Amino acid sequence: MTAKTEKQMRKAWLKQKFGSWEYHEELLRLHEDYLTSLKRHWSDPALQKRHPSDYRGMISPVFFNLDRISKPGTIPRTSWKAGKETGWTTTISYNFNRGMDYAGVNEYQELSDAERKRLNELVGKMLRIQENIRITVEDAWDGDDIFDTDLTGPIDWPPNWKDELPAEVIATTQGSGSKPRPNVPAGHPCPEAGWWFTPAKADSRHYFRQGEVMPALGGDYGGTFWQWSPDQSAPRL
Repeated sequence: MTAKTEKQMRKAWLKQKFGSWEYHEELLRLHEDYLTSLKRHWSDPALQKRHPSDYRGMISPVFFNLDRISKPGTIPRTSWKAGKETGWTTTISYNFNRGMDYAGVNEYQELSDAERKRLNELVGKMLRIQENIRITVEDAWDGDDIFDTDLTGPIDWPPNWKDELPAEVIATTQGSGSKPRPNVPAGHPCPEAGWWFTPAKADSRHYFRQGEVMPALGGDYGGTFWQWSPDQSAPRL
C-alpha cells in the first residue's frame, strides 16, 4: 500500500468515526455530565438567594436550552444518520439560544477552581466534537486539516482501523476497478478464499477457504456479517 493510499484510507476512517452514532453518543454523554454538574451546583437554595438574577438566567434560557438536547442512549443506533434530522450541529452548538447554550461566567458563580477547570475542559471537548461532526457532515474538510489534532482533538487509532472500513470504501479509496466483494451473512458459504473480518467482534480477521461456511459469533452487535479484509497478508509471527 502506498503512503498516498494509506492517507486516503485514514481520512475515510476519520470521517466514518466523526459521522458515527458512537461519536455522537460521546458528545451527548459529555453534555449530560456538564448539565448535571451545573444543576447540582445551582440546586443550593443559599446560592440561589445570593445570586437571584443569575439563578433566573440559569432556569431560562440556560437550563431550558440545555434540556432540549437528546439524552445518551435515546437515539436508536439502527436509525442513526449524521445530519440535521438528528440534531447534529445547529442544535448541538454553544452560541446563545442555539441548543447547548454556554452562557459564560454567570453559570459558574462560586464554583471551586477545580470544578470550574473541569467544566471548561468539558466544554472544550464538546466544541471539538461538535465541529468535527459539522465539518464532516458538510464535507468541508480542507486538505489535510482532518489530521490536525489541534483542531480535532486527540485521535485514538485502533490497531485494526483498516478492518473497520467497508469494502466499498476500500475499493474507492484504492481506485480499484474491481467490483467490491459483498458482505456475507453467517451461515453462508465463503464466496472467495482469503482473509475476512466482522465488525461483530474485535480482532476477528480470519482466513476462510472458498465454500467454507462463515460462522456466527453472537454478542450484542447483532447479526454477524463477514467483510473482505483490506489486509490480505498472513499474520506475522
